[in-house]
Amino acid sequence: LSRVYGQMGVIYYQQNLISRQLSVLAKAEKYALLANDTMAAMSDYWQKCNAYEWVGNTRAAISVLDTLASFYKSRSMSESYARALGRSIPMLIATGNTAKAMSYISIYERLSGLFDNHGDIAQGREIYYFHKGILCLKQNSLDSAEFYFRKELHDGKDYNNQNAASKGLYMLYDMMHMADSAAKYAIYSYAMNDSVYAQMETETIGQMA
Repeated sequence: LSRVYGQMGVIYYQQNLISRQLSVLAKAEKYALLANDTMAAMSDYWQKCNAYEWVGNTRAAISVLDTLASFYKSRSMSESYARALGRSIPMLIATGNTAKAMSYISIYERLSGLFDNHGDIAQGREIYYFHKGILCLKQNSLDSAEFYFRKELHDGKDYNNQNAASKGLYMLYDMMHMADSAAKYAIYSYAMNDSVYAQMETETIGQMA
């Protein structure tokens, strides 16, 4: 039953039916715990985090991730522990909790197993550079912010990364009152945003089918 409800949760999430997803995830977690399958329950917790983040309930999403991190830490599962903390980083930055975000970044980069010896994150996860760039903007470290935005622009070739990186560069140059550069990246971000939207529509049609 836990597995069935967990799979239902994935389908409801893909259909943007978040209230139904949360309802079946509560059942998935219940039956996982009855079966003494704590790992399955933690998998349901990951889904709950996605659901809460999707509807903008940042506090609930962070609370779920803290529960996950504590679970993994108590079992000496260092990579999973670090990845749970890493998932919180964008939300902590967005809510202004930069000190906590910095401490999580240190653990994430050191223990998650997602970074190589040069400090580069695994392919497909380049959006991390955008969030780190935003943190640098909030700390007024403009050179560092530009470094991370340009790194994402260079390494992240898909529409989402191109959109995020150009948006970050627009914000940076707007802060620096460099109107021409700000306009350049605003236009590029707008174009990439259209591409992202078109891609999402295509994916949604496929999911509905």
